Amino acid sequence: MLLRWLLILVNTATLVGAIVVLHDFPQYAGAAFYVLVGWMVGSLVLLYGPWANRPIGSLRSPAAPPASASPLPSSGTPSEIPFCIYCAAPLVLRAPVCPSCGHRTPYL
Repeated sequence: MLLRWLLILVNTATLVGAIVVLHDFPQYAGAAFYVLVGWMVGSLVLLYGPWANRPIGSLRSPAAPPASASPLPSSGTPSEIPFCIYCAAPLVLRAPVCPSCGHRTPYL
């Protein structure tokens, strides 16, 4: 279960609870409103933070690497781009300029 879904469920329960308090106990309406606004601001921070997509209760070990881990390519040789990034025309490998638009071809 993702943390995001847990936060959505808790936010829904909090909203329903605030509606019940506002309906059944009108003398606490001001306090319930400010608590609800504070909770919603805090939950937005939690919901849209980078930690919201982390799984909860995962059976995987956090130290285990992913199954498809492959080494990064060496940075000694530049990679060739088979098309122009400006006009999408096909390029000959190691062409200094695009034959179609004339822009220089970058090496990444």
